[in-house]
Amino acid sequence: MQAMKQLGVAGLALLASNAAFAHPGSHGGLGGWEPVTHFLASPYHLIGLVVLASVITGLAMWHARRGS
Repeated sequence: MQAMKQLGVAGLALLASNAAFAHPGSHGGLGGWEPVTHFLASPYHLIGLVVLASVITGLAMWHARRGS
């Protein structure tokens, strides 16, 4: 359980850092469907979404196998 807490803190620290951004610049000027198409068309954002989905799926499967 301690390792999970440490991984969680490390993950939050990584997400909070500027180095975790896919690219410089703001997405504030995007309107309508532009944010959706930008995130799905940009390989940097798409890789991040795939990694995030994999981590969430892995944690859900781990939790289900533990029976909790």
